[in-house]
Amino acid sequence: MINELFVLNTGGQVIYSWHHDEQEEDSKDELVGGFLSALNSFATMERGEDIKSLKLKETQIIFERFEELEQQLTFVATTKSEELIELIHSIIHKIMDTFTAKYKERLDRPFDGDITPFKKFDENINEIFMAYGLDVLESTIEKIDAGNSLKSVLFLEPGDGDLLFIHAKQYVDKDKMSYLIPLLTKSSKLLYERNLNQQLNWIMFNTIKNEILLIEIRASIFLVKTYDLKATSANTKQILEIFDESHVSTKKLKKLEKQFRDITYSENIIQFFVVNFEGSILFKHLQTNESEYENNIPEIISFLTSSKRASQEIFNRNLLSCSIGGVSTVIFCVNLNNIALIVIGNRRDLESFEIIEEVYMDILAQLKSI
Repeated sequence: MINELFVLNTGGQVIYSWHHDEQEEDSKDELVGGFLSALNSFATMERGEDIKSLKLKETQIIFERFEELEQQLTFVATTKSEELIELIHSIIHKIMDTFTAKYKERLDRPFDGDITPFKKFDENINEIFMAYGLDVLESTIEKIDAGNSLKSVLFLEPGDGDLLFIHAKQYVDKDKMSYLIPLLTKSSKLLYERNLNQQLNWIMFNTIKNEILLIEIRASIFLVKTYDLKATSANTKQILEIFDESHVSTKKLKKLEKQFRDITYSENIIQFFVVNFEGSILFKHLQTNESEYENNIPEIISFLTSSKRASQEIFNRNLLSCSIGGVSTVIFCVNLNNIALIVIGNRRDLESFEIIEEVYMDILAQLKSI
């Protein structure tokens, strides 16, 4: 976690500060600012180089300079968590870009002594911290350390998947995560943002052994969490055996198509499709007349195929299900070897994994009983 932030101008004055501890007195800012400015000046004038970081007994101090305006600025962050250094560096650069863009006109002229306008930057700080997932960082680490089903969290840079932070209680193949997560996210964003015209919020897939990977899409980071839930129940195994490749023939598929017509579908489902991996629709149940979902079946199958690959690469397991959540629409797929179920619903009706699982397991259970 970031403990403090300071922005110093050319003369060493603190023109903006933020403290994690709200009880921290702003009156100390000048004292701290003088100390930090002296350190920076010593490095620059005596050694001819910028100071980038300083390690005290318990605190790391990180420096970044911005020299493109008349008021040359130094951005300083402090933290007690050494493992967060890469993430904090990325956050400081975002703060630096946002601060200088917002106050460019004021900063590109001599300092007039008035720091009041900069106080409004608190709103931007909160937005940036949310964009980087700092609002859930501490609570997520606590849950992992408590030894529950949450096993790891990774903070990945969205562009090329660079790992900025990891906290894990079991082995995580960081290279595979850095490679596969951006690819999976890119194809999902293409489906949602280009075809469905809505923002992508999360991606999730579940293996046949109930290992779960959840990708939360933030503005500046991918929050990737892995869970290990209880093993798949005996009842679920029996249901999935219906679709075992060695047992499913063309004749049986035709029989299953008829059985899908006799199912009572949850009101949470807008549209339901049974498809093969060549893109053919074997059965559909539509509670709305929108054609946009049916038109995007090939893209949904592409997402399912990518999820199957990721499940094998990351967990070395077959995929059971995968889902995508946007601003208003949730799409989830159930992998049944040579066919797949595609369920589409409103986000308000499918707001948790438990509800999603309940919907598709109800369908499978009804098939088993027919």
